[in-house]
Amino acid sequence: GVAYDRLGAVKCVVVAISFYAVGMCVIAASYSFAQIFVGRVVCGVGVGLGFAVCPQYIAEISPPAWRGVLVSCFEISIN
Repeated sequence: GVAYDRLGAVKCVVVAISFYAVGMCVIAASYSFAQIFVGRVVCGVGVGLGFAVCPQYIAEISPPAWRGVLVSCFEISIN
C-alpha cells in the first residue's frame, strides 16, 4: 500500500509490531471492558498490518528459488 511504498518494509513491520505491543499493554493493564475492547482493536490493527506487510517483505528478501515456498509457508502457518 501507500505506507509500504513511503516508509519501506522494515518500518512498516516495526509499526505493526508497535501497534500490537501497545494493544497488548492496554489489555494487560485494563480495568474495564471498554479498555479491553480498545486494546483488542489496537491489536487487530497491528495484526492486520503485519499480515498485509510480512508476505511482501518475505518476497522481497528471499532468493527467487525459495520465494514461493517461503511466502506459502507464511500463509499456511496463519491457517
